Amino acid sequence: MAGEYELDRVVRERHFAEVTSGVLIEVGAAGPNYLSIGETFRAAGWQVIAIEPNPLFCAAHRSLCHDVFEYAVSDTNQDDVPFTVVDSKGAEIRGRPSFLRKLF
Repeated sequence: MAGEYELDRVVRERHFAEVTSGVLIEVGAAGPNYLSIGETFRAAGWQVIAIEPNPLFCAAHRSLCHDVFEYAVSDTNQDDVPFTVVDSKGAEIRGRPSFLRKLF
């Protein structure tokens, strides 16, 4: 499983079909193989650097030895800004993989 509505495949095929390697910086990377365009690029030999504020998603990336930076991205540079991970309270997430069932 990869990006939502196969967005990963669309981006790769439309914009990078002939590119055999590169670096993708994915801001808001979500899970390593869920709601992320990174998996498709990793499979094609690219280096993917994930930037993701959710500690659970970051742990999932780290467990696969992916490059991940645990930061939220904004238009301002501030430290010590509160960040809240929303509790989905078991709501169904389309195509949710098993690692998310364990986390949420």
